[in-house]
Amino acid sequence: MINKILISITIGFFMSGCVSSIQNQVNMQNKHLKNDQMPIRLYKVKSTKKADFYKSNWAGKKGDSIALNSQVLYNDVLNGVKNACGFEANDLVETRIVSHENPIFSEVWVFKDKLSKREDKTSALSIILTQVPNGGGVDIAMKGSCHSYGSKQYIFGK
Repeated sequence: MINKILISITIGFFMSGCVSSIQNQVNMQNKHLKNDQMPIRLYKVKSTKKADFYKSNWAGKKGDSIALNSQVLYNDVLNGVKNACGFEANDLVETRIVSHENPIFSEVWVFKDKLSKREDKTSALSIILTQVPNGGGVDIAMKGSCHSYGSKQYIFGK
């Protein structure tokens, strides 16, 4: 799924050509990734007089998961991740906060993963926690690939 999105990002950059600035195209692709609740975004990592360099990386900022407020919820998320991808609690490297806007809490959970194609051997899943009204609990959703593709870099000449 993520690989298809990155391919469409690349095609979008080339097809847009002079129609919009590169930054507008990056913003548009990041908006699509956010709307699809994917665990990656494109970030500018370097800029020179001749080119801008963008790289895909985990969405959000490092922070404590809202799930830590309830051991039951935290365990439910970890059990869901284990059942879907095989990751254990001790594989969790970090949690990243994408958005905490009641009743929806969107996070990225990053795991150590020997099968990841990234240099840092991590994979990540978007974890979406939706609070059900009237004390009805929390719905848990996961998005992304269990084993991450390599991080992509894009170079755009000026």
